Amino acid sequence: RELLAKLAEPPFDTALRDHWFPGVAQKGLGVVLRKAGRFAEAEELLLAAHRRIEAALGSGDPRTTKAVEALVDLYDAAQNREQAAAWRARL
Repeated sequence: RELLAKLAEPPFDTALRDHWFPGVAQKGLGVVLRKAGRFAEAEELLLAAHRRIEAALGSGDPRTTKAVEALVDLYDAAQNREQAAAWRARL
């Protein structure tokens, strides 16, 4: 979380506003939170990560695919089959 906070401060907030890198950092933390069973926190970060990465790189980029896979893994772990299936359909 400290890294994400630093990325929200000057000068990074302006330089990285539309960049994919903060999304990858969010995804990494979201995966750690999922593995810790902290599904609600993980979901918030993983959804934000997906939005940022997809906006910066498009839906066909491998990093966007990895973000979708992380969401599928989250919803599978949380036994939310409906959401898992919806995100799996994007792969």
